[in-house]
Amino acid sequence: MGMKCKVLLTAFLTFSCIIARAQLANQPVAPLKIEESKVSSALRKFSEQAQVPIGFEEDLNKADTPLKISLTTATVKDFLAAVVAANPNYTWVEQDGVINVMPIHRPDSFLDVTISKIDIMEESNQDYNDVYRFNAYGNLLHTPEAKHWSERTGINSRIMLGTSILVPGQGVEVPKVIETRHTLTNVTARTYMNELMKLTKSYYWVYNLYGNGNQYFDLQMN
Repeated sequence: MGMKCKVLLTAFLTFSCIIARAQLANQPVAPLKIEESKVSSALRKFSEQAQVPIGFEEDLNKADTPLKISLTTATVKDFLAAVVAANPNYTWVEQDGVINVMPIHRPDSFLDVTISKIDIMEESNQDYNDVYRFNAYGNLLHTPEAKHWSERTGINSRIMLGTSILVPGQGVEVPKVIETRHTLTNVTARTYMNELMKLTKSYYWVYNLYGNGNQYFDLQMN
């Protein structure tokens, strides 16, 4: 292939990727009215109503400003603009085909940890999504990079599944189903969560710190 063709092909692929990333943010949404005291609750409700995948990292350094959003004709980014206008400590990006909402200032966030290699399983039985998500969390938390981050920061994870607290990495038996293995390399924990959400056909995940001194972090997906 000649140099000119290579340049044109690269430009085309780059342009196509930009268009693909913009499609979700520009997606029109039905008229909506959302009144919530917490940003997390507003995003969860919006993701379910609009069926837009959203990943959220909570900011514990600033209390949320209650949201009263009423839109008749709007796009996804119009809703997000309303959220960050009321809570300017947050920003959003469209990444991996997912809307990620996060604090502008997030020093040493677990979600920004880069994982050198990790497998993620795509399963055929959607009835066991909760179990597969739990096992996927365990895979993430037991990577060397995640362990190193926890040891360095002193922040550890407990995983909530339904009403039971389970120990990360403790396998949960499920009926045998057809699985497809996807290997991800040099991805952040945030990207891993985005990919898991898409594979399990979910619409919302959230990351937050809790406990006395915020010594625990939690990952949940719906």
